[in-house]
Amino acid sequence: MKRYNSNEIVRELDENLFSEDVNAASLLDCQRLDLQAVKRAPLRVRIIFKGLASRAGLEEVNALLAANGCPALYARSFLEATLIYALTHGMDFPGWLRVMVRCGSLRESQGGSQYFRDGRITYGELRRYVLENSDAECDEARTSLLTRRLSAGLAGLPEGEEELLRYLEDNLAAFSPVREKTRYYFCKYLYGYLSEAVDGCLSHRGGSGEEEYVEALGELVKVQSYLERNRSATEKEVLNQLDASSLSLRGIFDNFNYFYGESVTAGWPDLLDEAYIDGEVPDAIKRKYLKALGRGGADADANRLDREFSRAVREREAELDERGGERCGEAALRKYLRGELDIDRTTLLSFLLFFSGSGGRGAARGLTAERVDGILRNCGYPALDPGAAFDGFISGALNCRSRFDLMSYVEGAVAGSVRKGENSPFYRAYRKSVSYAKQFESSVR
Repeated sequence: MKRYNSNEIVRELDENLFSEDVNAASLLDCQRLDLQAVKRAPLRVRIIFKGLASRAGLEEVNALLAANGCPALYARSFLEATLIYALTHGMDFPGWLRVMVRCGSLRESQGGSQYFRDGRITYGELRRYVLENSDAECDEARTSLLTRRLSAGLAGLPEGEEELLRYLEDNLAAFSPVREKTRYYFCKYLYGYLSEAVDGCLSHRGGSGEEEYVEALGELVKVQSYLERNRSATEKEVLNQLDASSLSLRGIFDNFNYFYGESVTAGWPDLLDEAYIDGEVPDAIKRKYLKALGRGGADADANRLDREFSRAVREREAELDERGGERCGEAALRKYLRGELDIDRTTLLSFLLFFSGSGGRGAARGLTAERVDGILRNCGYPALDPGAAFDGFISGALNCRSRFDLMSYVEGAVAGSVRKGENSPFYRAYRKSVSYAKQFESSVR
């Protein structure tokens, strides 16, 4: 399957935008398309727009997306549902634009997610979301079943804009501002991670190690002070309090960062001490370090290089201490849960491995390569490719037999990146997450 680059798609889009029977109304609609914005748009948006302009079918466009490492079109996204309808029914670009504009008022009435709408996010809300979106009988996410139903419904609609508008309005509650399946799996494995901490705390109440487990749970759910004040509370009372207690998104993110050796928030120059704990930093890396920080001395002789490097390290450490930690990761978690931000493939895989592998029951419990591939397919993402660097890392992590092996494997991967003078694959992974709907909106006036 052919892979595309930016200039190629924009050129073909410009040439094939209008069908032979284009009329004045279509021309007017197409003035809403900003070709300059399309040139800056992500590859996924350009591929979909090209498919519309050339009247490609839905399967062909999804195949092109997969070949280029992009998520498939998602039926529970309101805007992408109109794209699925257009591609299934052979509509051209002006036709889709006209439908999309007419659906504008419906999209505005859709609102945000029905979950996690209050100022704080509680453990009970998370549990409710997971339970209400899971089907225990067939061990499958209800989100997947609903997505397939909407996909089949869109494909089976008779032609006509009125039919589409009626269908969208009748099923308005089923649509989500984000790719709901990725949010579901994120929440499901987060809930499993938190539940293990809850179980550990409950099982050690009144026994040895109680304080350690209470403290560990308190890092994730804001319930520590209650547990310390109410040591005689029944298990039911504790669970009721847990349901009403807020999640500590900062604590969850900090543990995520720690699992990956602080490499989520720290670039490679700030991880040298850990990567070279048993040996001297090579001169080539010292020079790269100085260049990366924009400091002089990279071209100095060996003695001066050592002095410049040592001084730069001290000044960098003081600078980071003064600056303090960042809160961007915590904000991203909040947006994932509230359905305000789509979770990209790399971030999803990174969190699934953390949620499954950071507890005390072994390495990546419940996750296998087959299971991960199923999750990725359900989310519309390409399956694992062991030949790709990041996917190869995930595949290797899933094969670890114990938590010790897993942590050693992760530590080795991070150290390997640092020794090459490169950031780890997890460095600010959460910042790669975007709103797919807004990516389309930025290209259409």
